[in-house]
Amino acid sequence: MSKEEIINISKQIISVGGILVNLTGGELLLRPDIKDIIFSLDKMPVIISISTNAVLLDEKLLRDLKQSGLHVLQLNLSSPYPEEHDAEMGIVGSYKNVISAMRIAKEIGISVLLNTVITKEIIYSYRIKALVGLARENNAYLSLVLPAAVGRWKGNYDSVLNREDYNLLKSWLRLKFVTIDTKTCYKKGACPAGTEKIYVSPYGDVYPCPFIHLKMGNLLKDTLSQLKQNIAGRQNFTNCINIK
Repeated sequence: MSKEEIINISKQIISVGGILVNLTGGELLLRPDIKDIIFSLDKMPVIISISTNAVLLDEKLLRDLKQSGLHVLQLNLSSPYPEEHDAEMGIVGSYKNVISAMRIAKEIGISVLLNTVITKEIIYSYRIKALVGLARENNAYLSLVLPAAVGRWKGNYDSVLNREDYNLLKSWLRLKFVTIDTKTCYKKGACPAGTEKIYVSPYGDVYPCPFIHLKMGNLLKDTLSQLKQNIAGRQNFTNCINIK
């Protein structure tokens, strides 16, 4: 989408009560106009967030983003251990970039959220404690992203957490700085997909969330007000928790 299309869609989201716009990718920092987009959104009554792997982030860019109006920096972190994160990313030094970006962002007044897909391997190992410790030490939030049986994991319910796995996570979710999608919505414990949150693809297609591949319309052709009835009421928490 063009800068103008992104801004127009953001305005529509705000007009129906949206309070946060998160810009994500792919890697959104590849866009040369990202600072202009954030600057335009900063004129609106909305929290501005970006999600990035931090590979392209340095102190100058972070300060420019802060000056443009960025409020929240979401950093993708696959593991609390450098060698594991770098192997997952396929880029040596990417873990170092995440840690550096987190610390610089905190210094200049940008809130930081570490996003980690919370696999069974992480839950049943020391990694979960290490992730929590990393977030605590750096005064950052830790967002636990539930794995879903979509994309290359489609039909692979061994990768999806079951109720026992999820109940084990609850002890960590009691910490104020550890969060999950169902904790950050108004209806606590309920899936926010389609009711409190929507996902818009790079082509303007609207989905209840990135993990629910059910197209609800297109915001380059229709308005959000026209699509509200199609979007509302999507409750697909079982997509992320295997309750079989």
